Parts: sequence; structure tokens; C-alpha cells
Amino acid sequence: MIFNYNGTLESKRELVKLLNATREKDGIINTLSVARMQCFHYGHKKLLDFHEEIGDKNILAIGSCQEERTIANPYSASQRIEMVRMVKGFDKRFSGKLSIIKLNDIGAVHPGQWKDYVLSKIENWSGNLPKINVYIGGSELDIIDNGFDKDDNILAISLDRLNSGIMSATDIRKSIINKNDVWRDHVPYVIQDYMLNNFPKELTIEYQVKQTLS
Repeated sequence: MIFNYNGTLESKRELVKLLNATREKDGIINTLSVARMQCFHYGHKKLLDFHEEIGDKNILAIGSCQEERTIANPYSASQRIEMVRMVKGFDKRFSGKLSIIKLNDIGAVHPGQWKDYVLSKIENWSGNLPKINVYIGGSELDIIDNGFDKDDNILAISLDRLNSGIMSATDIRKSIINKNDVWRDHVPYVIQDYMLNNFPKELTIEYQVKQTLS
């Protein structure tokens, strides 16, 4: 089951009921999100803020860590993790209960195969990561694609309606490539310069034009 959280009072009450039932069953709330974060935007910050609000222990799994300096994945895994730390690392209450793991693409043929891979990585990760009982997705499609929509032991929460009006990571990449600063309105100020300075120059239109004319 997927619970679509929209921030209304009625939705908050229903969320509390679901979390209380999970805590009564397991004694703790352990959250997980899987995201590439290429590029980090306010939707990702809302996702992390939600982890902080409801979770006792939280795991962020960064996907596609084997790829960097491409249009789809311009930033390295370490750069993406650094951006998370820059945005949330100053909050000691949260940084102490957030674990970040790296995932490589495995060419999964169906979401269940990918989900099993993610959970096995968590189980075998050094540092004794907790067993997950809540999955938080940026959208219903996020939850379905990652295979967490049909697990009776994991509460799946979609934040889709909280992210309306936020530029997608794909459009942010296009904006940076085309030297259009509109992306800055959708990205936390603290990481804007870091994102721009670390974006691969060879992917920008300006660089490609210069190469063509040289």
C-alpha cells in the first residue's frame, strides 16, 4: 500500500496513525529513500526533512554511483554525498541518525529484483544498519520503480504532492548546460556554487560550441 501524504491536517492525522501502528509493531521507525540526486533540489531537501521528522534511524541510498560526468549523471557519488552534507550536515540532530550508502545500477529486469538488491546492500553494509520498515518516495512512481509498493512489512509514503512547482533534476541539468540561471530558484543556496563549479564543463553548450569552432 502507498500512502500519499499531502501535508493537510487530515493527511497528518492519517500519517500519525500509520506510524504509530508501525512503531507498535516494530518498536522503532527506520526509514529509507533511494535517489540519484542528479541534481539536488528542494524536493530532495523536503525528502530529507521528512526523514528527520518521522524517523528514528534513516538511510539514504544514492543510486547510479558507478557513473559520473554524463548528461544523466554529471556528479560523482562523493560529490552528491557532499551536497547532502552541505544541506543537512549542519543539523546535528539529524546527521547523527542518517546513514548514506552507495548503489550501482545492476540492470534489474523488474522492481522486485532491484528492491532485493537494495535491501541486501543495507543488510550487508558495515555499521549495522537497521531493518527498514518505512520507505519514503518523492512520488508514487519512485516507490513502484524501486519495488516498495507491495511489501506488507514496509509502509510506503509518497510525497508527490509536496513537490509541485519544483523543477525536476532533469530540467535543472538542462538549465545548467544552457547557462540559464533559472535553476537557482529550485536549489538550496548553500550548494548552488558547489553544483555549478563541479558540473562537468565538457557537458555545457558553451564548451561544445568552443570545441566546434576551435
